[in-house]
Amino acid sequence: MSLIERHLSRFRVLTDAAEVVLFERATFLVVCSMTSDKGVPPNKYMTVSQAVKTYRNKCAAVQSTFQRIEIRNKNYSLFVEPFTKSTCILVITSDPEIEPAVTRANIKSAQAHFQDKLLI
Repeated sequence: MSLIERHLSRFRVLTDAAEVVLFERATFLVVCSMTSDKGVPPNKYMTVSQAVKTYRNKCAAVQSTFQRIEIRNKNYSLFVEPFTKSTCILVITSDPEIEPAVTRANIKSAQAHFQDKLLI
């Protein structure tokens, strides 16, 4: 777990993300999280997990597959998408200068590293 935490922390810093969370793909339980904000409520990621599970269930009900979630406003951009064969990643950026395409490209380029080096 410490190896995953180190790599996830490095990814957060390199991408200038405010928060990065790895979720287990099937259950959407939190595997690991890194944040620049020390005041994150302990149940925050549980709430995100429940929201994504509900969304995935709604997609399944209309015979659609979950691919990704992207939410943007003037304060932040949030991305949830499949990451490795067993995880999904949540990336939140709070810098409006960071283009969403750059964040998606950073996620894409980190996928192979996490899959190959960390075997998750």
